[in-house]
Amino acid sequence: MAYEPVGSMREIESSYLRRRERRETTQRQVKYENQQTRRRLESARLEREIESRRNPIPAAAEDVATYSTDIPVAVKPRQIAPVADRGTEYHEQATAHFRSGNYERAMSSAESAVNYGRKSADLFLLLGLCYLELERTGAAVNILNRAVKANKSNAEAYFARGVACEAKKRTADACDDFLKAAELAPSKIEYRMSAACALLGSGRFTEAIAEFDFVIAQKPIDADSVSDRGYCYEQTGQLAEAFQDYDNAVSINPDDWHHYFDRGQMHLEMNRVTDAHGDFETVIRLAPDRPQGYRRRGLCLFSAGDYSGAKYDFEKALALEPHDAETHLALGDCLGRLGQFKEAMKNLSRSEQLSRRAGDLESADFVSERIRGLLRAN
Repeated sequence: MAYEPVGSMREIESSYLRRRERRETTQRQVKYENQQTRRRLESARLEREIESRRNPIPAAAEDVATYSTDIPVAVKPRQIAPVADRGTEYHEQATAHFRSGNYERAMSSAESAVNYGRKSADLFLLLGLCYLELERTGAAVNILNRAVKANKSNAEAYFARGVACEAKKRTADACDDFLKAAELAPSKIEYRMSAACALLGSGRFTEAIAEFDFVIAQKPIDADSVSDRGYCYEQTGQLAEAFQDYDNAVSINPDDWHHYFDRGQMHLEMNRVTDAHGDFETVIRLAPDRPQGYRRRGLCLFSAGDYSGAKYDFEKALALEPHDAETHLALGDCLGRLGQFKEAMKNLSRSEQLSRRAGDLESADFVSERIRGLLRAN
């Protein structure tokens, strides 16, 4: 009795893609949490540098005692500034240190300014940016709450708090803050892009599309934004629009393998296996050390009945990512079709083990059914 995986070929492919898509969606969210945070902090630094050139503040003196020079050294008394002036002095020192990239000293001076009674929204924002640079995200959220409370019209304060919330995995709060910042400063493309990315990461794809529309209208050659909007279209079932965006992203930046991967995935979803195969071959050419291209090209070959070719690709993918449950499952299916039942059972069992270890019981149960099918065939 020949081994046939449970379900029709299309059902098998769809199930495989759904599970893979769920994991890659999570990976995409992590990408935004890691990469976009650094982009936003860099943008904030640049904006403050531009503002400092428009309104220069003299570099503050170091925090040391100042003395009169017209009396003998032996009796030089320290001139103690009023408390309010000391707060202003520390604020200016913090601004100067922040502009020079000395975030530790900027933080120390800003905290001293707060302790001396300085309560301005700008100071709270400055201290919050220091905390963000030093990756003290909890403290950043707390002080930026005070910045927002002190000035509810300060778009930069909402933006910075959104960055801090996103770093704390408070995605819903980050979305709200980025949207508020974009509302207060609708022409700021960085705020709209941040809102779009946060909405994508939280699964609010329809809202994300609207924000990406604005960003792309301003930056039509931003391949990443075009591709991300395509992803949102895909998640809302607008496959034709998704494919168009993925295709445009490839045209804008033909050297980025991610765009070919996305377009190839859409070809697979639309059952255009030959076109998908071509895109995944390009992925392998551009990124030969990444498992994604081999894994997807293997799926194309599997769909076309080339089980030996698929086996080669899945083995290549496993060499690059040995603990991937889905690739072990796909390789197990190939080996079953090739009559190599012992090796097939080994890979299917490994897939089930990895799935259970990861807490993915749905996938583990799915693989268990495949194992039972293999046993029945022998």
